[in-house]
Amino acid sequence: MARVAYEQTRRLGYYHSYRHNGHEPGIELAEHLIKIAPVPMSKVLFQCSGSEANDTAIKLVWYCHAALGKPHKHKIIGRRMGYHGNTCAAISASGKSDMHADFGLPYPGYRTAGVSPAGRPSPRGGRCQECGRPFENLRSPRSGMTALSHAALSPP
Repeated sequence: MARVAYEQTRRLGYYHSYRHNGHEPGIELAEHLIKIAPVPMSKVLFQCSGSEANDTAIKLVWYCHAALGKPHKHKIIGRRMGYHGNTCAAISASGKSDMHADFGLPYPGYRTAGVSPAGRPSPRGGRCQECGRPFENLRSPRSGMTALSHAALSPP
């Protein structure tokens, strides 16, 4: 693996693949991931970290709803005491008030579902505050929907 990484950095050390930019190894990897994905997909969007991935997922959901004429649909639900990353959007989804302090976070429209003092989902607090469904039921293996996407995709 070290040899492959070395050879690649000799050809192209780094170049972002955002906003219509790309490079051959990234394109090849994206095509491979689409072929082996467990659900039908047509696009791959690479990010450098989980924080950026969560931030981008939130922005894509907001963009999708704006494009569908529903810009008011912007609620995001995260777990209280959960950690979703260190970008401002991901911190807003994280239900950790110590991460919000002094930054004017969370952003408007973010909600959290409760957890027990031990950090596990509580019987009533582990439910979506908007629709009442248990968070455990919000991840569909078929659709891949997560609690974060549920908040933005559910009806107002």
